[in-house]
Amino acid sequence: MRKDFPKLTPLQLNHYRLKKEIITEGNTQTMLGNLSLFKELNIHLVPTQPLKAHEGEKRNYPPVYGFAYGWDYENVRVQADTNGYRLLIISDSFGAAMFPFLSENFGRTVKIFDAWQYKLNEDIVAAEQPDAVVVVIDEPILRNLIHNVPKERL
Repeated sequence: MRKDFPKLTPLQLNHYRLKKEIITEGNTQTMLGNLSLFKELNIHLVPTQPLKAHEGEKRNYPPVYGFAYGWDYENVRVQADTNGYRLLIISDSFGAAMFPFLSENFGRTVKIFDAWQYKLNEDIVAAEQPDAVVVVIDEPILRNLIHNVPKERL
């Protein structure tokens, strides 16, 4: 992204502590159907200093009809001490892990969890006017992207 946005500043790994956690309830274990047999290592980056970006004001975009996690549809982080770039992230739950870190380089970062549709969400793009859009897709659900792209664009 720095090629297109030279004012972005890479985060430094030495500003974080690695926290390792063994979990027994994750996607892999659930798909394989044997939670007690499989274990997964989760690695978290824990900031040694408070993050600059903080929760921002939502525009209350209406979530996808019937979406079970409507409370997680729109998340916003803002900060004043930045270059003013605006970022829109279209993702599933996996995007939540990146969201706080990507937000550190943008004045306003909006993450939309659009019920695994991964649409462009033109109305949100028009309202947010982001400088960049990042789409985070869980690989097994990649087919949803194809279903939501007009055939003339394929």
